[in-house]
Amino acid sequence: MTQVGQSYRDFPMPLAHVARARRWLADPDGEVATPRLSASVLLLRDTSDGLQVFAGTRAGSMAFAAGVLAFPGGGAEPVDSDTRATAARELAEETGVILPNGASALQPVARWITPAYQPIRFDTYFYAGLVPPDQEAGLTSTEFVDGGWHHPQTLLQAAGERRIVLMPPTRVLLERLSRHHDSASFRGRDYRMAPVQSWPHHRDGQWWMRTCVDADGEPTEHVRDNDGLR
Repeated sequence: MTQVGQSYRDFPMPLAHVARARRWLADPDGEVATPRLSASVLLLRDTSDGLQVFAGTRAGSMAFAAGVLAFPGGGAEPVDSDTRATAARELAEETGVILPNGASALQPVARWITPAYQPIRFDTYFYAGLVPPDQEAGLTSTEFVDGGWHHPQTLLQAAGERRIVLMPPTRVLLERLSRHHDSASFRGRDYRMAPVQSWPHHRDGQWWMRTCVDADGEPTEHVRDNDGLR
């Protein structure tokens, strides 16, 4: 539970990450992968019973974030002029949705960097966009094994029941979405784009991903302590 005024949140670390986190803490000055620029899209639609977002489960064969729930997105390519262009291109490739106003229709909502202990890392810009009324999103990429429209609250409940796996960026963004009844409310804010990164932290006999965000998901200053936090 995040306390009022607390400048970080601790998320349970997936078991598959623990060995890598231990090695990184033992040698924090060792080689660290350079994050690759990437972008992801929170594709939204308004329904009679609230806001929905398009998300899917990444294939278990993927080298990065296998088996977790994620939004459409991917790494930047030379053809992309910026991360907005990356987001629009990846959205079209993975869902078939082509935004009529192109990348300009996307609103920046967050920026997260993969933890330093991970062998594959991304510097990801998250954008929000509305699905055009004359288009329907579907899975057009083998990177996902399933996908569809969901209420954010439903996905958060499924994660709480351990039916799906959420990494910190996805969880925090779903929590943000769950506080809004429609897309206009969510997109009507200016979000801080300071980069957020999780760090390994061991307490109470468990491993955590300490993440510098407050209760509203807004970035805070990096937190350091004497228990291995870098």
